[in-house]
This record gives sequence, C-alpha cells and structure tokens, in this order.
Amino acid sequence: MFTKLIQSLVALALTALVFSPVYAEDELYYGGLGYAALESSAGSVDRDAHGIYGSLGVKFNKHFSGEVRAAFGVGDDQGVELDTFFGAYVRAGVPITERFSLYALAGYTRSESGAVDLDAFTVTVEGVDVDSVEVEGVDSASETDISFGVGTDYKFTDRFGLNVEYTNYLDKGSAELSGFSVGGFFTF
Repeated sequence: MFTKLIQSLVALALTALVFSPVYAEDELYYGGLGYAALESSAGSVDRDAHGIYGSLGVKFNKHFSGEVRAAFGVGDDQGVELDTFFGAYVRAGVPITERFSLYALAGYTRSESGAVDLDAFTVTVEGVDVDSVEVEGVDSASETDISFGVGTDYKFTDRFGLNVEYTNYLDKGSAELSGFSVGGFFTF
C-alpha cells in the first residue's frame, strides 16, 4: 500500500512537471549540479562511492516541487564503483528566512553499481595475453527503490544558491546507497 502511495505521488509530480504549472512566480524552474559522497554496498562488498549529479525541477507552489536527477560515478573505492543513478522526487520545503529553507524529499531511484571482490581472483601477466583473461568475482547491482532524505537550501542571490542534503537513495536486497551531497543550484 505504501509503495502504491509513493508511486502515485511520483506520478503526480512528474505530470505536474510536464504540464504547465499554476504557480505564478518568476523563479518557477531550477537546475543544479553537485557532488555526492555516498556509502555503497553491492553484494558482500561495502565501500565509499562518489558521484556527480545534475538535477532539474519545477516549483508547484511555495512549499512543494518535483525534481529529477541523474548521476554518474567518479572513481572507485577498492573495487566498488557507482555507475549511474536516476531518480524522480517530490520535495516539501519550509522557508526559514527569505534565503534559507529546509526540505524533505521522497521518490524513487534506479541505481547501477559494480563491485569487484579483489580476493576472488589474481592475474599473472607473465607470458599471458592479457586481452584473453576473463575476470571472475565481479558482482554488480541494479536496483530500484523508494528514496527519502532531508536537506537545506541557501540562496546567495535571487537566482543562485547552495544546498546540502542527506539522502537514502536505496536499501534493497544486497544493494544500498546513501550519503551526503553538496551542490549549487540556479533558478530560471
């Protein structure tokens, strides 16, 4: 039942994102770029994952907005790498001052990550054609799950600001992905 409710909320947010909103303010849309320092697990391997993400959103009113995000991994930690994640979220915010606000978000995330169990294999290069070596011990995870988080926005100008956020993107089966992110956003 809870899953159906979240699916309905995300569908409503995406519908509102596509169709013309009724919120009459100059700063209706926003976009951003950020860096995420995440804790990731794929299979039996737990490591840190790092990603760069982009976001696009639309404000429905002063307190609610819909947002989509896409991210790709940068680097790996001892064999664990975030490949990509995509998500759609609804944000509910409370302005504390004219420039500072707090928010919560909920939605869905699809993540693909890979892990290599470095103890599962060794490769000896002496006298071996490296192109023909098959690597075993690779465990990859591709999961979709309900996501939720909390964050804060601070606007330096009418059009530009920074945000800090903690989000649990997924926790399903053998795949987990959560952590902090910091980014910049602009309104248009």
